[in-house]
Formats: sequence, structure tokens, C-alpha cells
Amino acid sequence: MREALRNIWRRKVRSALTIFGVAIGVFALTTMGSLASSINHSINVGLNYYGSRIILGSQSSGFSGIFAVGPQVPGSLASQASTVDGVERAYPTIILSANKDEAPSFSSPTLVLGSPPDEAAKDPYRLEVAKGRRLNGQDRGRVVVGSKLATDKHLSVGDSTTILGQPFEVVGILEYLNSDPDGYYVMNIEDAKQLLLQQSQFVINPDLVTNINVIPKAGVNTTDLANRLQGQLVGTQATPPEKLKAQIKSASQVLNLIVLGSALIAVLVGSLSVINTMLVSVGERRKEIGIKRVAGARNRHLVKEVVIETSLIGLIGGLVGFGVGAALVTALNAGPAKNAGFYFALTPELAAIAIGFSVVLGVIAGLYPAWRAIRIKPVDVLREE
Repeated sequence: MREALRNIWRRKVRSALTIFGVAIGVFALTTMGSLASSINHSINVGLNYYGSRIILGSQSSGFSGIFAVGPQVPGSLASQASTVDGVERAYPTIILSANKDEAPSFSSPTLVLGSPPDEAAKDPYRLEVAKGRRLNGQDRGRVVVGSKLATDKHLSVGDSTTILGQPFEVVGILEYLNSDPDGYYVMNIEDAKQLLLQQSQFVINPDLVTNINVIPKAGVNTTDLANRLQGQLVGTQATPPEKLKAQIKSASQVLNLIVLGSALIAVLVGSLSVINTMLVSVGERRKEIGIKRVAGARNRHLVKEVVIETSLIGLIGGLVGFGVGAALVTALNAGPAKNAGFYFALTPELAAIAIGFSVVLGVIAGLYPAWRAIRIKPVDVLREE
């Protein structure tokens, strides 16, 4: 260990540049990995929610599942769906954009979620309130606001806010989920119907809602139940949890690959700089290595010396890269990321992966230079002299 540190120290500039290359890769892995962790957390929230229900929508609209908005199906279908064998309960929901002029961004759009408050309170994955109270069936002109939305608009319990031109009183603020509901206005479905009617450019049936949430009984085969619902309720499309999960996963897969793939490439490039540095170092130390072999050093001693040196370079680069990445992520979470609706999830697991990966790559990067070192023969060194 001491000799490895001495070798690193006596070539300060070259070692510093190599460590810098590794640090850049680990920095990218830390920041991109934090973003990926946040994305995956949000996905898991969606998977848990949509994995507990069947979404009943319109067969003719072309939009179903988690992507539907606006008027789609009659709300009266909820009572019909409740009579189908295997259904625990069913209730209608309305989803619509809360701001038609909202600029595109990486964060989720601001949405209005309208549902019967008493039914929504019985939902197995109901939205919990952090401040104030949840809605009840008699509430009209009142909303519960998502945590990010409350922060962005500086809303507190008791404040008034305007949604699509209509005034509402804030009676509660949702718990932070790092997911879509952080940007929701949750209201009584009757209020949402009024907003839907006034925003529509055409005369629509006032009974129309976006979809029906169907909660299956425990132990029921949800795919079979979805088929029964679709068969008995003509003109509907019942999307089972398995399909909803597939929609969520497919929407996030490419993004995860891009985010983590770019970070891993940066780390691999850093490991190539370690290989290059050590090959040069071994070439410069041919005489030293030859003398060690004459003095009795075996192959395992030389391999150990080179691999320890490269693993130390990887460790130092990993610590530096993770430290800088963690500092940046913390600063972003406190300011720009928070304002943009992002949250970088810096976890102990990510720290272990980032630093551990840099050490492992350091070890692997040292194998080829070590192999070159053990091929050096004392007689060849003497001839060169």
C-alpha cells in the first residue's frame, strides 16, 4: 500500500489527471444515478397505484389507461361496473389540464383530479393529506393541493386560488410523493364537471367523465375481470393492472437507459485513462521491475503492486467524483431542481455503487498493465542498459 501511494505521488501531474478522469465518470454516475433513482421512485408510486385497479375508459376515443384526459365515458357506468362479479367498488374520475397555457417542461403537467370524495377516501391507495384535511362529500368550491403545486404557488390551508377562472378555497395539502399527484388540484367531481363543461368548445353530456376506477376484490384474476367488464359494458375498454404497468414501464425505460447509459460510458472512459496511465508507468519502471525480479519478486507480487495502485486511483477518483456530485445534487435540490419539479434522490445505495464501481474498474483496469509487468525479464532490462 505504501509503495503504491509513493508511485502515485511521484508522478503527481499524471496521477492527478488520471484521477480527474475517473472523478468525471463517477460524478456523472452520481448525478445521473440520482436522477434515475428519483424517476424510479416516481414510477414505483405509479405502479403501486395502478396495480390496484382496472381503468374503465372509452373504446372509441383512442385514449385509455393512464393517458386519458377530458370527457370519455358516462359516469353512470360506475354503478353498472359495481354490479359485475369480482368488483369491490367503482367510482368515476375526471382528469383535465389545470392550465391550457402551461409551457412544456420536464416535470409533470398541472392537472385537476375530480372524484367523489367519500369514494376516494376508501381507495386502497388514497392520497394522504399532510396539512389541513381531506375533502368530504359536502365540499364544493374547495380543493386539496399537491405539495409541489402548493410550494410553487405559495399556497397554504385557508388560502384562495383560481383554477381555470373559478375561485377555490384550499382546505388541505397532500403529502409529498415525488410523483404526479404533487402537481394535482384534487376536488369534488361535481366541481370538476363544471370546469370541464365551461372549458369544452362543444356541448357535451354533463354525465361524461374521464374514466372509471374499478377496484377488484381480493384474489380476483384482474385480466378475467377486465374481460368481463368490457364484455358486459358495451363500448368500453377495460385496462387491467398488467397493461397499465406495461404502459408506465415502457414510458420510462428509454429515459432510464439514456440517463444511466451516458453515466456508465463516462465511467468506462475514465477507466481507459487508468489503463493508459499504468501502461506508461510500467514502461517507465522496467528497470525497477527488473531489479525486483532479480531480488526475488514473484509474479503475484508485481500483479499485487500494480492492481493496488490502480484500485487506489479508482478509489480516490470515486471519492472525489461522488463528493462533488453529491454537493451539486444537494445544491440543485435546494434550488433549481426544486423549482423545476425535479428531485435528485441521493441514496446510500447509490453512494456504494458509485464508489464501489470505480474501485472495481480500477482493479480491472490494472490487470492488463500487471500482465505487461510480469512479462518483463531481467535479462531484457540488462540488454537495454
